[in-house]
Amino acid sequence: MKIRAFHLFLLFFLVSACIWTSPVETSLTLTPSPGVENTPTLAATAAGPNAPPTIVPGSFADFQTFATEIAKALQDKNAAFFNEHASSTLWNCLGDETVGVCKGRPAGQDVQGIPVTRDWATYQLYKTADYRATWQIPFDQGEALQLVAVANQFGDNPLMPLAEQSFQAVIAVARNGTPTPGSEIRVLYFEYFDDSWYLEGELITIDHANDWLTGNCAACYDAWVAWTN
Repeated sequence: MKIRAFHLFLLFFLVSACIWTSPVETSLTLTPSPGVENTPTLAATAAGPNAPPTIVPGSFADFQTFATEIAKALQDKNAAFFNEHASSTLWNCLGDETVGVCKGRPAGQDVQGIPVTRDWATYQLYKTADYRATWQIPFDQGEALQLVAVANQFGDNPLMPLAEQSFQAVIAVARNGTPTPGSEIRVLYFEYFDDSWYLEGELITIDHANDWLTGNCAACYDAWVAWTN
């Protein structure tokens, strides 16, 4: 389990407000350029035009490299991997939130955990030990979970309201190498800081599974790449 430091921010998200604690960012801040959102960020090398590009830490290309570890954890049914990378967040609710983990909670209530949402409608916060169990259960039941795509989104979202960008791992139940129709899609939201990748939250969806499987959802991500490794 990674140890992270928190400081408080006052957030006005949509028509709601919530104080959310977030780690201090130490990674390179990336700014999308028009027309190149789907291009992994690479740093030029000084070794000549034929030299391989250097992957910038915290870039989309860097996340694709890290995603090989996610794919291996799924193949090995290693629930501890997701527990080790999960980052618990502390939220201070103001009482008038209409989205996010503070929706329906009274003003002044502090809540902490790893946020998991179903279709952005309901939210649950897990302690790290309980979050590991959400992965152990399908593994114990013999389900084959497969990484099917990675994605990148600029700006915040209800799971990461102060994030400048997030990186998603799209995971589906697979039979014979193919996601099963009507199966749950688990989208893991990662952020890069302190030279590490942290799992900040998870979206579970069935009704909108195709949005994450096809790469044709502009509202879901700015870049999408099918996983072929």
